[in-house]
Amino acid sequence: MNLTDSRPSGTQILSVVPSGLVSMNTVPLTSDQLALGRSIDKYERLYFGTFPFSIQGLYCSTIEELYRIAGGAVRTNITYFMYEDCFGQLDFDVFLSFCKEFPTFMSSIREVSFHGRASQFYELAAVADIHNIVDLELYCASTFTMAQAMPNLEHLYLNFQGRHPAGIECLPKSLKSLVIDECGDPIGIELPPLLERLVCFESYGDIWQTYPESLQYLKFQETYFTFGMCVFPDQLYELSFWDCGIQSLNTIRWPQHLKILDFRENPLYTLVGAALPDSIEVLKILSCSISSLDGVVFPRMLRTLDLYDNEISSFDGALFPSHLEVIKVLEQQVQTWSKGPFPDTLRVLELQTLEDPKSLIIPFGLETLTLVLPESFDGSYCDFMLPSSLQALSIYGGCSTEFEWNLPNLQIFHIEPFRGFVLMPNSVTNVAISSQDASLFQDLVIPANVENWELSYPVNTYPRLKSAQNYKLLSGHYGGIINEEMNDVLDTLEYISEHVDKKFMDDINSPVGR
Repeated sequence: MNLTDSRPSGTQILSVVPSGLVSMNTVPLTSDQLALGRSIDKYERLYFGTFPFSIQGLYCSTIEELYRIAGGAVRTNITYFMYEDCFGQLDFDVFLSFCKEFPTFMSSIREVSFHGRASQFYELAAVADIHNIVDLELYCASTFTMAQAMPNLEHLYLNFQGRHPAGIECLPKSLKSLVIDECGDPIGIELPPLLERLVCFESYGDIWQTYPESLQYLKFQETYFTFGMCVFPDQLYELSFWDCGIQSLNTIRWPQHLKILDFRENPLYTLVGAALPDSIEVLKILSCSISSLDGVVFPRMLRTLDLYDNEISSFDGALFPSHLEVIKVLEQQVQTWSKGPFPDTLRVLELQTLEDPKSLIIPFGLETLTLVLPESFDGSYCDFMLPSSLQALSIYGGCSTEFEWNLPNLQIFHIEPFRGFVLMPNSVTNVAISSQDASLFQDLVIPANVENWELSYPVNTYPRLKSAQNYKLLSGHYGGIINEEMNDVLDTLEYISEHVDKKFMDDINSPVGR
């Protein structure tokens, strides 16, 4: 459930910070500003590729600049270079001609990334030194072999477009990460002995049955293999199965020291009988069809349980482990949970409920609460029994009245969409409020400690907040037309994006225009 997408179309959003807190972290600079402001030597980390603008941390170079740098007209020390053209949008011959004229250009750079088609890579390897390539991403890679020596290669991505690999052996020992995409019979790829990260997307056929002992992260997505014969290394840290057609957890031999299991979009109806290792600390069962927790034996060391988008209606019969700190049960209608057997260690609870919130008993010691209320709820937030330990509170739906929250430790306060009047705790530093009632904002008081706040309200009803006189508007995202009432704020506006007139946006964002 993407709660940020719940705002009605046509809202206006302001992100504001006190003028005394202006810093690089609070101003949403453009990617060009980030790249150019990163270093005195803008060519230190260089990009040449499909995008005609600089991406964060890299300077986008033209072919003319590459010639000047390689020819010595520009004095610089390049530490990283990326070539990117995954879908053949560039004229590769232009770059290839450059490499023919300056075959040692890349060998003088400590780290090089090449993202393109396999045929392009073969042509490049024939004319240039590729020993410093650490990151290689190839499309149309069915003919790829390791005939080209890259002793420093650390990351390899291969897209086979549904074809079988030619037989890939002797991958370098330096390889740490391998991603296989759209591959028939991945078993034709020999896994290097020191591999740490392996990902397999949209593949079919025969899969590896054994894996390197060094493997720390393993993910399968849209790969419909029989995993029962797989022997995963016991030291594996994280294991993910996304949309793999798995109907039972009983058929998989689990690594004995696994810490994170991420299991989503599979036709799984029950967790009963799943002999999961006690070492698991994070268990994610997302977008499956789990309807009950009755009889489920959870791992003894479990700390985080995420059951987003299942069919759970009750916590009846659930036996949570004593170390559990986080429970997330959003995107499903939990009818009863007020008597849920939550452990005293619980610190985070995210819940969508049909139960009357007035009967809810929030676990003592909770620090973060996200609560999605039923549309039929017509009571007030003052009916909730919230623990004073709360540091972050997010409520979606419901009604507010003027009352004291008695939450002395609260720092994050988000409510949207809601009705009524809101009086915020003085301790909060981060605020987000959304309502279609424009009158709500006219008397809204922002506590003095607030550092960041966001308001969402109906189009063309910019509120003249009395408490905003000492604030400086740094960024704005608008779904409507800028009206004259906002002129008093626009003088401080430094950056704007999204749905506004392009000329107006350019005038705001241009250093010359300001």
